[in-house]
Amino acid sequence: MKLQPELLAQLRLGQLDAYRVAADLLLEQGDPRAQAVVAGLAATARVNPATRRALRRAVPVVDPAFTAPGVDGYRVKRGFVDEVSLQESALSVLPKLLSLEPITALRVEVQTGSTLAEVMASGAFVPISRLTVSAGDAVVRQLSAPVPTLRAFYARAPLAFDRRLATVFPALTSLYVTRPPDDGWLRAWASFPKLRCLSLPGARLSAEAVAELARSSAPLEELNLGAPAGVSSTPILRSTTLASLHTVSVGTPGRPADLGIRSASEVGLPALRHIRWYRGGRLPHRLREELRARNIRVS
Repeated sequence: MKLQPELLAQLRLGQLDAYRVAADLLLEQGDPRAQAVVAGLAATARVNPATRRALRRAVPVVDPAFTAPGVDGYRVKRGFVDEVSLQESALSVLPKLLSLEPITALRVEVQTGSTLAEVMASGAFVPISRLTVSAGDAVVRQLSAPVPTLRAFYARAPLAFDRRLATVFPALTSLYVTRPPDDGWLRAWASFPKLRCLSLPGARLSAEAVAELARSSAPLEELNLGAPAGVSSTPILRSTTLASLHTVSVGTPGRPADLGIRSASEVGLPALRHIRWYRGGRLPHRLREELRARNIRVS
């Protein structure tokens, strides 16, 4: 059963009522996808972890278009496909996939970047709010018009900071760049006024740039600087001006880092609630208890 565009649009917004309506329609039509949608809805309730895992194992039935050549995979949320991975050469199938499922996220294995740039400039790209690319520079060079619907951009290859991107991605709230080659991305918040989540794992950052960010009033809510060689995240944890920052990641899975604080009193971030720590040592019991007393979780 093919859902109406209006219902797909509501599903893309994550409205649970829309999922319930869709489940009812699918059940009425005897569509086998209905059970996966029902299971997905049930998993959002407060059930025990084992039950949630069992519910999420419900396998949705998708259109054969999702197994066509060039479609590398897809991700399912509450019984519907919400992310699809494509080869750039297979982007011509994207409009059909968007008409079948409430897809909002796209992963593209880039060849030249030209085809993706053309799609991003077209109406077909409007439903996409999150884009992950294997070679961001190849795409960025060819973008000229704004992409007003894109809110999250993930580059899985080195990408130099380009101020022009602030014009191309005016609505960007989340930015992930792996191994950026300079400090430019650390100052990206000043170019992207809506940016709330900045992740730079593996970055080569200078201590001066990190200190500059710590002194700023950037409206960031989540920050991941990875574990840059010779640079500590301590100035960030001690900052009193990053008033909205509630989640900070320290270190990376392959490069543990020290928190750089010995007492919770050293933490200045007023909104901090979560430290994701890739351990460079053992967190002293007293420090953990002090952080817990301030409602700061370490994981």
